[in-house]
Amino acid sequence: TARSVRESQTVELVWTGPLMTGLAMRRTDQALLQVINAAQHTLLIVSFAVYKISAIAAALVRAAERGVTIRICVAAPEPSGQKMAYDTMKALGAEVAQRAAIYVWPSEKRPIDEHGRAGVLHAKCAVADSRLLFISSANLTEHAMTLNMELGTLIEGGTAPVTVMAQFEHMIAQGVFKLIAGQA
Repeated sequence: TARSVRESQTVELVWTGPLMTGLAMRRTDQALLQVINAAQHTLLIVSFAVYKISAIAAALVRAAERGVTIRICVAAPEPSGQKMAYDTMKALGAEVAQRAAIYVWPSEKRPIDEHGRAGVLHAKCAVADSRLLFISSANLTEHAMTLNMELGTLIEGGTAPVTVMAQFEHMIAQGVFKLIAGQA
């Protein structure tokens, strides 16, 4: 069983930050671009913050042009003129917004604790075709891709990509996420 799992799944660590002599890990931006470029049918991206991501936005446009259905879930507030919602859409760019379904987690759908604080979308991941999963501490930001210290995992095969994709698809279908741009 263990051999079967090893053969059906690969796991790779991904890093952005200071490089140490003798250690080699893929960069965060390289892994995310691999997921985007590998997508043939479906692509899901989840991030709290989004800004200054021109190479990623260009890869998303190329994915859409080859027929990939793209869903992006971000933590931006509702598009009611709040700064973060505007910046998120601006950062993704008009071309991505026209080609992808972009969702937010509305405040009325978030759990609230006894002090009135609402939950936040803190997950960061990307899933291509339910077969390639990238989980990371990195947001979709220039600093996360080039400057911050970030650690992630790239998983190909196995059940993890299927499970993560199904989790977000169910939340979208059940209205936990609200479509703010594009088509569902």
